[in-house]
Amino acid sequence: MLGATPDGAADAALLQLVVSSRLPVHLICDATHRLLAASRPRAQAWQVSPESLHGLSLWRYASEDIQHAERQLADLGWYEPAAAPVILSTGANRYAEVPIRPSQVRWTRLRLSDGSYARLVETMHSGSEPE
Repeated sequence: MLGATPDGAADAALLQLVVSSRLPVHLICDATHRLLAASRPRAQAWQVSPESLHGLSLWRYASEDIQHAERQLADLGWYEPAAAPVILSTGANRYAEVPIRPSQVRWTRLRLSDGSYARLVETMHSGSEPE
């Protein structure tokens, strides 16, 4: 089966940490971009509920900057066992239901209990927030 399948106590704890975070974060399958979990601050920016997106790929909402960064991951060592997080700047996308605003984000690759990988997506700074 292709894609991350959170299963087990450690994965459940990770999902709970994401959902309960006070920061704008979400967790996706690293291979398919399917939504696994989203924090309340992240969900409040969306026009649709995380429940309605759960298990669906968020790739269609990716900005051009995110698509470009995705193509560069292999060159950055993303698929190596000790991959460092990737920090990128992104412009806005054109989707009101799952908007992406100009911001700086950090991607962290996390191994799940079934051996698949998830990606934690954190907004570190948004152009619409004061520094």
